[in-house]
Amino acid sequence: MASEAWRDRIVCDAGLHGGEPCIRDTRIPVAVVVASLADVSHDELLKQDPQLSREDFQAALYYAADKGSGDLRAYPPGTHAGIILLRPDRESIVEFRNLVEDLLNKHTLDSLAGRVTVAVSRSVRIRRQEKPQ
Repeated sequence: MASEAWRDRIVCDAGLHGGEPCIRDTRIPVAVVVASLADVSHDELLKQDPQLSREDFQAALYYAADKGSGDLRAYPPGTHAGIILLRPDRESIVEFRNLVEDLLNKHTLDSLAGRVTVAVSRSVRIRRQEKPQ
């Protein structure tokens, strides 16, 4: 998939899930696709939901990785269940999967709860809630 072609597969429509980004021609939110990929392989998801394609999965991951999709400063540590931002060197499913595997090999999800975590290929930065003085 071309680096910008994924944008054609994601739609935001106020009449569809309250404007939440969804896969085009479906009612499936991008967040559901991305969360599913954390637990199940592409092939298994394709069997479970044949209306989605491999390109839809890639588009969902590219959308989630888009550096312009949100401002983390709006979500200070301790105000949410936890945010993990993946910043691969290259936009590929393999790079995303490697970042997730590396992160989970070094940290438990419980240890990241309520924190803002930024994972890049060479390091992981974890912002914790500041202690009151």
